[in-house]
Amino acid sequence: MFCSVRIAQVYSKNTIAELFGPKEVDRIQARHTGGVSGQKGTRFEDFFAVFKLVEELSFCYRNGSTRYKNVRRAIVRAQVFAMIDDVAVEVRKPRIAEHYQLKNARQVSWGSGRNSLAEAFLQQKRLCNKVKVKSRLYLVVPNQALRTRLQNSASSGLSKCATVAVFPFGSIPLLVQMHKPLRKALIKLSPFRKASVENDKLLSLAKFVCGHWFAANNKLSINDLAMAMEKEAGAFCRPMKGTRPMPSDIDKLLSRIPRFKWKLHKGFLFWSYGKTDSGRYPHHCWTREFDRLLARIQQHRPDSFEAIEGDLR
Repeated sequence: MFCSVRIAQVYSKNTIAELFGPKEVDRIQARHTGGVSGQKGTRFEDFFAVFKLVEELSFCYRNGSTRYKNVRRAIVRAQVFAMIDDVAVEVRKPRIAEHYQLKNARQVSWGSGRNSLAEAFLQQKRLCNKVKVKSRLYLVVPNQALRTRLQNSASSGLSKCATVAVFPFGSIPLLVQMHKPLRKALIKLSPFRKASVENDKLLSLAKFVCGHWFAANNKLSINDLAMAMEKEAGAFCRPMKGTRPMPSDIDKLLSRIPRFKWKLHKGFLFWSYGKTDSGRYPHHCWTREFDRLLARIQQHRPDSFEAIEGDLR
């Protein structure tokens, strides 16, 4: 039988010191700490990029719009060739460059002079002005205390060009639950209302965005993301074309079922039976599966909930 063993327990510091000496232990410790720190920073940047993608995609349904309207025509990038380079959102209309530098550490300071964080922001501002792009520059940190400290320590010139923002470090499930701006944007993209949201479906939606970002090689346009999400049957993302009207004959057939209620909301069919049973048809109204559902209702003409229940699940 294969038995998995934690490597850290196998290779103890004492064993390494005995074989190679204490200096080798120090070198391994330094490499290990740097590797963990680098991985932590990369995840922080990736999850923040996913948040910006979700947020930008949700903007396409602003002001009560039921259809996808990509007014900003944004592109999200990572590792940009610039001074503030971790994540950037390029907005085509109006022409705006939002640059984000992420620092996932307990101690962060602006510093001064060459190679300092402050100098990087000031240089980025000059660069954006040179190419005549309206800029919004952000330093992103993982907690409010650090944000307050950095805001209070910024020079007057730096305060005019840089904003300090908070984005917590955590797993995607935790962020979906706890980070209100991300959760709000996900709910807007989902078929749900805030009061009746299904958390597992929000997490599925977030994971699909993660998958597209990780496969995108540091660049993904909101339009490409929207079209990709439209094809994902299990993404639980509202359709780009909004909600189609329910055919009148289907409306009449469903209305005659005792204690059965239904509504098309953000492209999905929600239903309830009495006070104890409710659900949502898993495919949005522009899919072949939804058309097949309508065809079955027309064919079988159900007159009870039991006659249609299997088709709705």
